[in-house]
Amino acid sequence: MVEATVRRIDMKEIKKNLIRKFHKIEYKNTDLNPGYFEIEEEYLKVRNGVKMLRECLKTFKHYEHGSSAVKYLYDGFYWLENKLKTSILQKNDVYSNVACAGNEIAKYTKDKVRKGLGANMQNAYTNVAENKNAFNNEVKNLLLELDVLMEEASAINQNRKGVRDNRYDLEKAILDEQYDTEYIKAERKNLSASCKNCMKSMNSYIRDKRIGEIIVRFQKLHCRFYNSIVDELYVFEQ
Repeated sequence: MVEATVRRIDMKEIKKNLIRKFHKIEYKNTDLNPGYFEIEEEYLKVRNGVKMLRECLKTFKHYEHGSSAVKYLYDGFYWLENKLKTSILQKNDVYSNVACAGNEIAKYTKDKVRKGLGANMQNAYTNVAENKNAFNNEVKNLLLELDVLMEEASAINQNRKGVRDNRYDLEKAILDEQYDTEYIKAERKNLSASCKNCMKSMNSYIRDKRIGEIIVRFQKLHCRFYNSIVDELYVFEQ
């Protein structure tokens, strides 16, 4: 019963949206509160920035498992497996597989220099893989916080839609001359109130300190991870 009710509501909303899409009206009798469009424009830029940041962090969290560079490197591992008649590639991240390659080189080469290089590679990239896992866990926490911000943005978007709907209905009512003055007056008041509340929500989102805090934390986290890579690979400079 509940599902049927929800379905009817959804269909009603879809029908309403289609009517408004194809039956556009020019707003000559209804204005939104002063500054609404300016705040909305700024809000959309900030919201899109948060969305973009979330997608970028997802990439940073998973790049070692499937970027184009990783796939190219995997092709090299497959070629090496065929040459050595042994299994090198494991279903791990790229850093762990580099460590595995170093282990194979150290294990099967007779040259002492290459054996040492292989052992150093194994140790260094094993540590890098562990550091990347720690990095991923911290990025995961940042992503959860960004998810909360996007959920809040979704609620604001519903409020924005409510403002558009109220304005459309009021303008249409005025044009159709189907309602009395008191109704129009009450609806103007409702539109102004919903507009004011939406502006307040957008303004709060624009100035939300959490966005800046997440940016700073990620920059520090990213810097720390790459510094750890430099520390691990410095052995090859000696």
